[in-house]
Amino acid sequence: MKAQLSKSWWFLFIKGLLFVLFGGMLTFYPRETPQKMIFLLGLIILLGGLIILGLSLLNKKDNKGWVGLMTFAVIDIALGLFIMVTPNLALKVVTFLIGLWALLVGIYQLYVYFSAGKENRKGSMGLYIGILAIIAGLFMVFNPVPATIFMTIIIGILSLIVGVMLVGTSFRVRKMAS
Repeated sequence: MKAQLSKSWWFLFIKGLLFVLFGGMLTFYPRETPQKMIFLLGLIILLGGLIILGLSLLNKKDNKGWVGLMTFAVIDIALGLFIMVTPNLALKVVTFLIGLWALLVGIYQLYVYFSAGKENRKGSMGLYIGILAIIAGLFMVFNPVPATIFMTIIIGILSLIVGVMLVGTSFRVRKMAS
């Protein structure tokens, strides 16, 4: 196992470099990156829809559920085109939905916290998690663009840290081989 891991140290190194590049892109270009990522997401959804559409038409004779597949494909194609044509709007919608989800999670956390008896609340982080989730949710719902930029920078910094750690680990693994 040790020999196998030490032979593939360069996989960790390359993965680390990719994380560093990705993290740098997110951290230093936070305004442009989400729009490009959402555009790529739209492209992936569109291509997936086209593939499903083609498969449903090719298997029309053998598959009784081809109409359902075709419907799913048309929805994917429409969604992919919508995201690609209006990436800014799509990004705002995604951020809004994440904010709405965070708001609901925060409300639920507070409900669980206050529903528990006093003895069960001791040492619980539920109150703080609930309040933090509600604040983050409100920020994302009412300020989607700054929230997206902030989330992009945070993800970028975390990716940089992971990348540096992977590169360091790759050198340690390589050293173990010698």
